Amino acid sequence: ERMHNIKDTQRKLQDVEKAISKADGDCSGTVTKDEMMEAYMGDPIVRMKVDGVIDVGELLDLFDIFDDDGDGSLTLEEFRHNFMEYRLDPVKSLMFRALRMLCFIEHNVA
Repeated sequence: ERMHNIKDTQRKLQDVEKAISKADGDCSGTVTKDEMMEAYMGDPIVRMKVDGVIDVGELLDLFDIFDDDGDGSLTLEEFRHNFMEYRLDPVKSLMFRALRMLCFIEHNVA
C-alpha cells in the first residue's frame, strides 16, 4: 500500500513538475505565482496537469509554504521536496494544512 502511494505521488509530482516547467515563461529555472496562474489560465495542458493532481487554489496557497528561501518563486527542487513530504507524511501534511489555514486567515481577516 505505501509503495503504491509513493509511486502514485511520484507520478502526480511529475505531472505538476511538467506544468511548472511550462509555466516558467522567462526560463529562469523558477516559477512565480503570477507565471503559474498565467500558464494555468492560458494553457489547457498546464490546467489539465494541475487539476489532475491538486486544486489550483491549494497549489497557490502552498506556494508560499513551499518557497523555502522566501524569494517569491519556486524551483523544481523546492516544489519536489515539499510536495513529496506534503503528500506522504501525515504529520507534515497536517502542518501544511494548518499553515494554509493561517495564511488564509492572515490574508482574509486582517
